[in-house]
Amino acid sequence: MAGALEQWIIKLQRMPLPALRQSVEELRLLAVNDNVAIERLSRVVERDPGLTLHLLRRCGSQRHRYLGNGVSTIPHGLMLLGLTQVRQLTTSVPLEDKLPSSKRLVLRRHYSRAYHAAVQARKLAQLLRDFQPDEVFVATLLYSFTEMLLRLYLPKKLDEAEQLAHQRRIVLAEAQYVILGFAISTLTRQMCDRWQLPKLLGESLDPANAWRQRIYVIMLTQQIARTAEQSWYSQEMSGLIAQCADLLGCDFGTAANHLHQQAVVAGHSSTLLRIAPAASRLLLPSVPEADPTWQPTPTITETTTETDKRIAAVAAQSHQAATTEQHEEADGHFCLAPRRRLFQNASKQLDAIDASHTINETIDVAMQGMHHGLGLNRVVFALLTPERNQLRARAILGAEDDTLFNRFQPTVTEDNLFGKILQKPKPIWVTSRDITRYSCFISSDFRDLIGVENFFLMGVFVNNRSIGVCYADRHHDDCQLDKDSFRRFQQLVYQLGNALGRHSNPPATNRKGR
Repeated sequence: MAGALEQWIIKLQRMPLPALRQSVEELRLLAVNDNVAIERLSRVVERDPGLTLHLLRRCGSQRHRYLGNGVSTIPHGLMLLGLTQVRQLTTSVPLEDKLPSSKRLVLRRHYSRAYHAAVQARKLAQLLRDFQPDEVFVATLLYSFTEMLLRLYLPKKLDEAEQLAHQRRIVLAEAQYVILGFAISTLTRQMCDRWQLPKLLGESLDPANAWRQRIYVIMLTQQIARTAEQSWYSQEMSGLIAQCADLLGCDFGTAANHLHQQAVVAGHSSTLLRIAPAASRLLLPSVPEADPTWQPTPTITETTTETDKRIAAVAAQSHQAATTEQHEEADGHFCLAPRRRLFQNASKQLDAIDASHTINETIDVAMQGMHHGLGLNRVVFALLTPERNQLRARAILGAEDDTLFNRFQPTVTEDNLFGKILQKPKPIWVTSRDITRYSCFISSDFRDLIGVENFFLMGVFVNNRSIGVCYADRHHDDCQLDKDSFRRFQQLVYQLGNALGRHSNPPATNRKGR
């Protein structure tokens, strides 16, 4: 996987994300005035993800001695470059009108979605009294920049992933993993490091950081913007609004009102894209999908039937090519297939780890062994908080697009399942047959969070002291867990605890912070 990932990075580093001609010309006219306010320049740049990325890459490449932790907002970047370099920027940035018309339309749709998400995120950050809402805005705006590059220059793989997700009814992130061999978020994090993009952007791409309020805002608004392109009145959108209401501590109607208002703001500000904004769908009357009990009524027409046949054909080819190496099928769902060689490599690496390795490297080896080696779709390593009354995810694999699951932070008490699993290093395999027996130990909130009735759970012990747990499932109850995976899961968790114990400062508890 590492070799393939590096090849993609090398390709994408040579591929620019174009800017909109109208925004570049507007910036050029404003920059002629030596007394122009930074705020006016910022308002032009922020509407254009391509121009924003070009600006931040220029700042990152200069390694300015006053940058400190790097440039994290558009006004900061403009001030550091100065008007002379801003004028040069307007002549060097590639323009989207050089692209074929079909690709221009694709790019504008992505830009519209990114800007809408960023506007929503900044407003939520302000309502939550975030110390720097503009940082949240930039991280949200550029969250999907790698996907934009792939869509422009290497669209075939993304098309295959989308067709696979549609045909097999799996989440897009899982389909992308099947086709590419890695999650797009992993690729984007690597690109952020190479280009020295804002730290918050890279952190927001790690599902384990969803417990942090501002990163959860970024993840949540990404899903809101994507869902709004289909409907504001769907069951999925109702769930997202409910998450937003819970975050803000308000009722459903108030949260919906905030989101609708910001959708209109984003729509007014992105008129230069010349496509219908997500706000236009607010004009549709309320429809039954808003009811949580609603189920769609399938309608089949000649056109959709032919489309489904074509999608099915492409998906079947992708499925056949990848089955032996990356997944297996069960009742319409894709189940990741165990890969013995990757499991064995992870096991050997954990035994060889010493104090020269970082804690993050150690955790990553174990997580990769469970996810890729054992074919476990969702894997979590959660550490105890300093008070030892709650678990908080330190690392997550396989849940890139699930903002709710990524806030994996169950409460620990003496009477619940987590309190008991942390008493001794013994794994538990909960099945649908056991769920009733364990019901008094498993809260309804946790059952709603995971959405499955079959999972593995084991405490992680370092020097005979519990520090956290490892959780794993196959995301769909149709994808059955098995005895061999359970035994090897136990082995990797045990090895992880031993490997962490060989570090000079093993993690005792999770970190605090916002």
